[in-house]
Amino acid sequence: MNNYATELEFEEATIRFIEENFQFWCWQVPAWSHVIDFAGITLRGQTVGIEYKLRNWKKAIEQAYGHRMLYDFVYICMPKLYKNAIPDAKIRGVGIIVFNGKPEIILKPKWNTMIWEPRYRDNKKFIKHFQTHDRWDADIDKSKELVRSYNRDILGIKECQ
Repeated sequence: MNNYATELEFEEATIRFIEENFQFWCWQVPAWSHVIDFAGITLRGQTVGIEYKLRNWKKAIEQAYGHRMLYDFVYICMPKLYKNAIPDAKIRGVGIIVFNGKPEIILKPKWNTMIWEPRYRDNKKFIKHFQTHDRWDADIDKSKELVRSYNRDILGIKECQ
């Protein structure tokens, strides 16, 4: 079993899987007042959100479930399987990927039928606009400015003063 020191190290280990399965993707995508670790658009045009965690499967499922209105599918990705996570994820429609050098889909997620359409469309535009391997959130001020400029220039949203 791989032992990842940090969640970032774990995410970086999955890059090849990401490159093979997504045409557009972005790390640390703003969603509500939080971020989801990964958001991508598959080769079939479906949107996918993935919440990465090293151990805390309950928190991962809760976070992925909280973002479900923005994606066709949501997953959690962990370096090992926690069998107790399966029933909870299944009830919530969250998929489980175990990544230990290679990905293994343990549980396929349910297709989300509760999409919030305006934000879903904006999210897709965001992913395409900022598609990158870089974790652009490393500089919080830069991240906030990117989101502001995206809202202003791409979506035409003016900030409240």
